[in-house]
Amino acid sequence: MSDDVATAVRSVVQVTDHGHFDAQLAKHLAQVEALKTRAELGAVIEVPRLLVEMDGEVFEADTEAIYERVEWSLLKHAAELTEAELTFRRDEEVVVIDLEGEKLVYSRLMQEAPQLTGLAMPDDADIEVSLVQWLTRECRDRWIPDAEMQPWIAGLIGKLLERDGVSVRTLVDWQHQIAARIRWKVAEIHKIERSNAHQIMLFDDLAKPTSDAAAAVRFDDQVYRTVPTQPIGGMRFQRHLLGADRAPLLDGDLNGDEFQCAWSLDSLAEVDVWVRNVARHPDSFWLPRVGGRFYPDFVARLNDGRIFVVEYKGEHLVGAPEAREKDRIGKLWARTTGNVFLTVRKVAHGVDAVGQMLGAISV
Repeated sequence: MSDDVATAVRSVVQVTDHGHFDAQLAKHLAQVEALKTRAELGAVIEVPRLLVEMDGEVFEADTEAIYERVEWSLLKHAAELTEAELTFRRDEEVVVIDLEGEKLVYSRLMQEAPQLTGLAMPDDADIEVSLVQWLTRECRDRWIPDAEMQPWIAGLIGKLLERDGVSVRTLVDWQHQIAARIRWKVAEIHKIERSNAHQIMLFDDLAKPTSDAAAAVRFDDQVYRTVPTQPIGGMRFQRHLLGADRAPLLDGDLNGDEFQCAWSLDSLAEVDVWVRNVARHPDSFWLPRVGGRFYPDFVARLNDGRIFVVEYKGEHLVGAPEAREKDRIGKLWARTTGNVFLTVRKVAHGVDAVGQMLGAISV
C-alpha cells in the first residue's frame, strides 16, 4: 500500500479508530517488508571482471579479444599433412582422410579426373601452381593473409608430392578432400596459437591481468527476470539475492550435489548474499577459457565485502583437463582482484563442502 493510499484511507476512518488503523497498517507493512527479496531491499553483488593489459590497452580478458591482438605466423608451423592425417591409395582409386579419429574414405566414381579452371596446359609444374592457387582461395581464413597461406599450402603440396606414387594429377583428383583437410589442419593450428596467446597474456611472468572497480558484473533486482526458477519445496534460502524460493536453474534434484552446494553456501554466517550464476546468460559473470567462456556456479558477497565465487565439481570430473583449466583461471581472477575462488567438491580430503568453503574464505 502506497503512502498516498494509506493517507486517503486514514482520512475516512473515525478519529477514535486512528490508533487501531495505524497499528494494523504497521503490521501490514511489516509483513510486506518481510516478503521482499534481498534484491528488492537494495542488495547488490558486483563481481569485478578479469581484464588484461596489452601494449598499453586495457580490455576484458576474453580469449578471442586477446587472440585478435597477438601476432603469429602460419609459416612457423610445419606445412605438412602426415600419412596418418591424409593417406592416398591410388591403386584402389580411393583416398582416406582421418578426421579426428574418424576415417572418411572417398572413392573416385568417374574415370575422368575433375579439372581445375585454368589447367589447359598439361605441364605438371603449371598444374601444381594452379592447384596451390585454387586451394588458397578455398582455404581462406580471416586470421591469415594470402601472402602466408599460399606459400604454406605450396610447401604442403610439395610434401605430398614427395610420397611414392603420388603425382600432381592425383592431388587434382582429390582437390576438394585435400582442401577440407587443410582447413582442418589450419583450425588445429588456431587452437595451438589461441592456447599460446591465452597462456602468455594471462599466466606468463610478463602477463598483465588486472581489474577495475568500474568494470563489474552487477547482480541486482533486475537480473534473471526471464529465467525459469527452481521450486525448492518447503526449504527456504536465507541469503539468496532473488528470494527464499527463487533459485534459477539448479540441477533439478533437491538431493542433487549442486543444490546441496547451494544449501551449504546459504548456511554460512560469513556470507551476506549470494546468487546462482546462470551459464551463458548475457547478464552472468564469466571467465575466459581457451575454447570459450567459463561460468562459475555461484557468486556471493561476504560480510567483509569480498566476492566469493564457487564452482561445484562432481567427483567424476575432478582432475579432468577442463576442471583444472577452470580452477586455474578462477584462482588467477581471485589473485588479481583480491577476492576468493573455490572449486568445491562433495568431500575433499575428508572435508565436506561447508568446511571447504570456510577454509577458502578464512585465508
